[in-house]
Amino acid sequence: MKILIVPNSFKGSLSSVQISKIISEIFSERFEYEIFSVPLSDGGDGFLDVIEYHSKERLRKYSFELNFDDKSTECSVLFSASTKTVYIESAEVIGLKKISSKDLKPLYLNSSALGDLLNKISNESEKDTIPFFEKIIIGVGGTATIDLGLGALEKLGLQLLDESNNPLKVIPINFSKARKIIPPQEKFQREIVCVVDVQTKLFGKENAIDIFGPQKGANENDLIIIKKGMENIFELLNSFSYQIDKNNLNGAGGGLAAGLNIFLNAEIVSAEDFIKENFLGKYLNEHFDYIVTTEGKFDIQSFQGKVTGEIIKMFNQIVKKIFVVCGNAEKDVMNFIPRNVEVIELNSFFGSIEESIKNSSYGLKLAFDRIIEQVQY
Repeated sequence: MKILIVPNSFKGSLSSVQISKIISEIFSERFEYEIFSVPLSDGGDGFLDVIEYHSKERLRKYSFELNFDDKSTECSVLFSASTKTVYIESAEVIGLKKISSKDLKPLYLNSSALGDLLNKISNESEKDTIPFFEKIIIGVGGTATIDLGLGALEKLGLQLLDESNNPLKVIPINFSKARKIIPPQEKFQREIVCVVDVQTKLFGKENAIDIFGPQKGANENDLIIIKKGMENIFELLNSFSYQIDKNNLNGAGGGLAAGLNIFLNAEIVSAEDFIKENFLGKYLNEHFDYIVTTEGKFDIQSFQGKVTGEIIKMFNQIVKKIFVVCGNAEKDVMNFIPRNVEVIELNSFFGSIEESIKNSSYGLKLAFDRIIEQVQY
């Protein structure tokens, strides 16, 4: 019997690599199963852990200042000398996990730290203090910002000017005040690829700003200000000979991927395509009896580009059953899953979501006891 384990991280708890190790231990004494464990990431939290696990390359640490209170923090970056590629996780640089809840003020936060990091690694490469690289792959997800990536682009030369031609600080509260935008003047010398954790559009019906903004600390008034400000930015860009369909922009990372695409010609790659090409390619033509995947919260958004939804789409017609182990699941999502998908919620073993997060390792063991009961010969 062959079982493929393809975990995604439990945000704020266990990474997919940690989950993979726990599951491997659970199955270690059960020789009747042929287990294949492949930790995955859709570009959000845990992206670098997964890249490190599969590539066997080492992480490097970088220090930088957060833009809102001059605090110093650090992030990891992975260099692959063999492929001349740098991997960055946006959640490591400008992520929700980097900022306390009291500082979640998306009108005043921007992605400038990412711009600083891009400048730093590019300059170090030019000076040969780090390996030469040609490509930067950014896992886009889990950010605390909703700034279209303009904060990062400011570090690369972008400017916003007010009606008196004075520079504005590039934060969302000022976007509506802008009367002129000056794009980065120098071409960025490296190819950039953004791996996005959602396919939700930035604007339009059920847009990413409204869906994910509250998670980043935005209230209803903040959302109105942010959308109005971005609309002003797009009007300025269209008058600057950019032709942008704002209703067709990817909404991942508060518009980060979209902004890097507009100004730096960054390629936007779906999590599905990235996972197939980099992690699951050799398994797609193999036969498996069962699939097990994991996610912190299983909801409608899981089917909009996240790992769990993509795994269900890839395998549900060719395996006996898919088990989704999650922290909790929304009732509405049950209407979207095929019949051979079973959802096991960790919070069903505990008194609350908080308890299930605190005891996620033990919860996984309980969940797999239930799975093993169903896959016995």
